[in-house]
Amino acid sequence: MAAIGISTGMNSFFLGFLAAGGSPISFAEDLIAIGVMCVILSLYPVSQLYQTEEDLKREDHTFAIRYGAKGVKILFVSLFFTGVVLLSYSLYQVQPKLGFIFGGVGLLGLLVISFVVLRLEGKQEEYYKVMRVKFFASFSFVLFILLALLVQSIN
Repeated sequence: MAAIGISTGMNSFFLGFLAAGGSPISFAEDLIAIGVMCVILSLYPVSQLYQTEEDLKREDHTFAIRYGAKGVKILFVSLFFTGVVLLSYSLYQVQPKLGFIFGGVGLLGLLVISFVVLRLEGKQEEYYKVMRVKFFASFSFVLFILLALLVQSIN
């Protein structure tokens, strides 16, 4: 979890920030990176649920096996919500409209994704549901980035 959170979550934000000419990295960017990490980590164990049978056969030690479906669902809601709050707050500090938009869209995304995640039982047949959820979350981020660029260009 730490490796995924740091490499895929935090580092992807920091690399993008620096590549776009952002510098220096301040506490505000640290909060954003933690928010991104929370959202990404919230979905990571969800993608382990459908494969628990295979993981048990291979004696893999995954979050989903250790904490079960209930633990995965609690982690999802907790981290996704925390990530949305941190990102909304951070965006609000720089661009209040974007902070509100992200907060609203993020909470709506949490509701939509929760509708699916909280019904998962950890069966192999749920693979496509899980992949659709991950696609929806990723695509929502891309749409927000496009919306943010549009708002920035108008201002």
